Amino acid sequence: MTPESPLTQPQVKKKCLTPPLVGVVPVVCLAQTRGVPVPEMASGLCYLDSYCSARLPQNLTQAHRDAFGAHTYQRRDDPEGAFHHTDWL
Repeated sequence: MTPESPLTQPQVKKKCLTPPLVGVVPVVCLAQTRGVPVPEMASGLCYLDSYCSARLPQNLTQAHRDAFGAHTYQRRDDPEGAFHHTDWL
């Protein structure tokens, strides 16, 4: 049995995942503008942002998967939800 992610718990979503993550965003922005590397905080913020987003632009990732592994992809503008494959290379 796969353990459930703590990020899916209602109390965590309510307290931690409410945009714009008031305490983290200004710290990461200030560090970036001052040239201070904070990779853990920046990547953590990106992870939480992606976790909270309903739709993300994953088209480049899907194109790479399709090109190198013959995976297929679904287009958002296709109302039937058909799977497509393109010869990229």
